[in-house]
Amino acid sequence: MFGFSLPKMIPYFLSAAAVGFTLAAVPSPGLAGPNKWRLDPDQSILLFRYVEDGVTEEGRFGKFDAEGVFDPEAPSDARFTIQIDVDSIKLPDVVRESVVKGVGWFVVEDHPTASYELTALTPIADGRYEATGTLTIKDISHPITTEADVEISETQARVKGELVFPRPDYRLGGGPEEVFFDIGDDVTVAFELVASGS
Repeated sequence: MFGFSLPKMIPYFLSAAAVGFTLAAVPSPGLAGPNKWRLDPDQSILLFRYVEDGVTEEGRFGKFDAEGVFDPEAPSDARFTIQIDVDSIKLPDVVRESVVKGVGWFVVEDHPTASYELTALTPIADGRYEATGTLTIKDISHPITTEADVEISETQARVKGELVFPRPDYRLGGGPEEVFFDIGDDVTVAFELVASGS
């Protein structure tokens, strides 16, 4: 089985992954948290799930980084960017990894990173936020919105959530391998991300 629809990611959401991290910088009500935040990659996880021949498969990105600023009194002005090292993608076997890094998929040689940039942040409930941003893969950009749950202290924020995006929007897949394998269009990115404040 080939896990070709792994793309994105994320990341915060590609974002990627990216989306989740941007939310991690949101202080809870009444807490004047730091304005500057940076991802702690050792404590953060960025996974993705896709369906192949009716079976849900899972992969992850091993390297990603992010930083940004947030003013507790002006959440709409929050700005964050996350960069994902696409070459760090991990799948169940090296054959899958080789395929998705090549032509028709991520084309890592020409597009080594994917990114997510936050453009809007809105509180929707206690400890829950909606983040809207731009996900870019292979120089193709689309807006993407997701929700996430946030736990925050004075110097650290933890965010959990998921987002879904269609891989055809980023020209991921569609090669000859899909004649033999039924790969779903949607990719789900699951993130648990930790940011440190200063």
